[in-house]
Amino acid sequence: MLPLHYPDSCIFIELFSNEKENKKQLVRTYLYNVGRKYDVIVSNLTYGEIYRALMKMFDKDQEREMAFHKINDVLRQIDICSSQFEDYELSLKFKDVDYKLEPSDALHLAMAINNKSQVLEKEN
Repeated sequence: MLPLHYPDSCIFIELFSNEKENKKQLVRTYLYNVGRKYDVIVSNLTYGEIYRALMKMFDKDQEREMAFHKINDVLRQIDICSSQFEDYELSLKFKDVDYKLEPSDALHLAMAINNKSQVLEKEN
C-alpha cells in the first residue's frame, strides 16, 4: 500500500509559475510519481483555491482555458475529499495549540489527519 499525501494548493499552482523553474520541475516530478510512489488526496477546498488562483493568474480566455485543461489532467488522477463534522471539531482544537493558525490551514490539517494521510505537502 502506498503512503497517502495531502498536498496544499500551492503545489499545483506552482506548475504555472514563471519565477522558479527549479520548483516547477520538482512539482512535475512530484505529480509524475502520484500512483507510483504515493497516492494523493486533496480536498474540495484545495480545488477552490486552485480555481481562484488560476482565475487571477490568467486574464486572457485562451490562456485561462489552457491552464484549466492542464490542471484538469493533473487532478484527474487524484482523489478528492470534503470536510466532515469531525474535521471541524479537530480544527477547533488546533486553535488551543496555536492561536495564530489560520482557520483554513487548521481545517486542511484536520482533513489530512482524519483521512489518514502520512504526508502533508506544502511548498517551502
